[in-house]
Amino acid sequence: MNLVFLPLLAEMEWPLLAFVPRLEWFGLGLALLGLAHYARQLQQRWPSRWWARTRGRILGVDLRKSRRRQHDGSVVYEPVITYAYAVGDRQLEGRRLTLETHTGALTWGLKMLKTFRPGAEVAVWYHPKQPTEAMLLPVSLRGHAVKLLLCSSLLLALLWRLLVL
Repeated sequence: MNLVFLPLLAEMEWPLLAFVPRLEWFGLGLALLGLAHYARQLQQRWPSRWWARTRGRILGVDLRKSRRRQHDGSVVYEPVITYAYAVGDRQLEGRRLTLETHTGALTWGLKMLKTFRPGAEVAVWYHPKQPTEAMLLPVSLRGHAVKLLLCSSLLLALLWRLLVL
């Protein structure tokens, strides 16, 4: 671009620029909502990191079609895994795969069927004070922590821009 036109462009009023502060406030609101959501998710799942561990045995495995659909309209499947485990002298049964809702495509469901075969011995994590509350896959907090960090960074950047600049 020719340098002669730069001062002219700088003095022009751009209608689109009038929306920039509103977009920043909108982004600030979204960042706050994301921060609250992921902080709550992390708070709910964090205690499961200290659940006790025992050995269990897979009793049954099934793959069920969910009523939900993926964003592209494809069918969603949910693995139904029944397992037995012992805590002290109590014999218990569980069905929870993880604390998070686990559904996915057919290939993912088939992978779960191969991973958890009937009769296989597996690790079972259970709540020390409520042994009937158990799961096969411990919660990964990494994803929630990264999302929380991203929302916090966006929030700080937007606050800096709105309040300091």
